[in-house]
Amino acid sequence: LIKDKGQNKSGRPKGLTKRTIDRYKKVFHQFEQSRKKFPSKKKSELYELISTKDYDGKPYSRKTIRNIIEEKKYNLKPSR
Repeated sequence: LIKDKGQNKSGRPKGLTKRTIDRYKKVFHQFEQSRKKFPSKKKSELYELISTKDYDGKPYSRKTIRNIIEEKKYNLKPSR
């Protein structure tokens, strides 16, 4: 049987949840606080510093934190 393309809507929906975006906002907030507290540190050092903390029970690596902040993922709208 060949189905129409639009009918295969089973499984998990694509996109980010509100919880994930809230977590990203916490990461950004932490970054802003660290920037005020340590104005002489470079961005990479700040990413390293804030990667030591857990956000809602989930740790993030330096690379992920850099992506969240530089790609402005904290401004996204939840899709589900």
